[in-house]
Amino acid sequence: MTDASPGHRLTLQNDLVSLSMDARIGGRIVSLIDKRSGRDWMAAGAVVVREADTASFGLAEAAGWDECFPTVSPCDAQATAWGRALRDHGDLWGRPWQVETSRGGISACYQGDQVRFARRLSLAGNTIMATYNVTNTSDVTLPYMWSQHALLAVAPGDDIVLPGVERVSVTHLKSEGATRAATTIAWPDHELNLAPRRLDAVVGPDARFAGKFYARVDRPFCASIGNATGRLELSWDAEILPYVGIWLNYGAWPINEQSSHHIAIEPTTAPVDSLAEAIAAGSQVQLPARGSHSWSTTLRLLGAAC
Repeated sequence: MTDASPGHRLTLQNDLVSLSMDARIGGRIVSLIDKRSGRDWMAAGAVVVREADTASFGLAEAAGWDECFPTVSPCDAQATAWGRALRDHGDLWGRPWQVETSRGGISACYQGDQVRFARRLSLAGNTIMATYNVTNTSDVTLPYMWSQHALLAVAPGDDIVLPGVERVSVTHLKSEGATRAATTIAWPDHELNLAPRRLDAVVGPDARFAGKFYARVDRPFCASIGNATGRLELSWDAEILPYVGIWLNYGAWPINEQSSHHIAIEPTTAPVDSLAEAIAAGSQVQLPARGSHSWSTTLRLLGAAC
């Protein structure tokens, strides 16, 4: 069942799951509730419209599930077919999307100058399927990277399961107020003197820890987060999306602001934070002129363990 409500907010729900999306701010998923436990898996935040090309993704924007495309970190792409600087967390978040509702699903899209990015959300039982399509509306090949940027509300006692992941590359590491240097570390029993001691155990905001990590994953790949009262399971085709990004923020981001507490497990096309880095490493995806790419991810809300 799909419900439309004032303020461009739409809800997709059944007896087990309720998912709400706000079309004003990049089609952001603002809540994902397991009705059996009442747990909302999305980090909460205010509705903040950010349409400017110079907009930055900070504390006010850090909530819910956005899509990062064609970059995550801001970068200079003037020498590429984009011909411009790419803003922080990409073109899609904080901007109005067009929305269509149908029985059992919500289809939403963003039409930019060079691409059309579309996502359809469908719900069956305890399972949400997110199906993506991006179409190049220009006459030149466009390089891109994509990351599913869902900030999850977590609590101490939750654990993170990443099957087959034994080492992760590091792009950001801050522990107890100090920025740390590391290229790769073991997962989850790292070899550094960090809080938390195990990276797969969620801790509270008093840990003052933030880290961004990447790992290559194998097919099929299914990650999960939660505890004995319920879990969120994420799966995707690693042949199309060969990496997982792991963002852990326990009270150490943003810098010099009131900090926040959330994590993200991110299916992604590249193990880096910006399109410029992806191009340098050869891990960008090339979208042909007038061509399209499609992919999907699946989220499943699991009830209490028996």
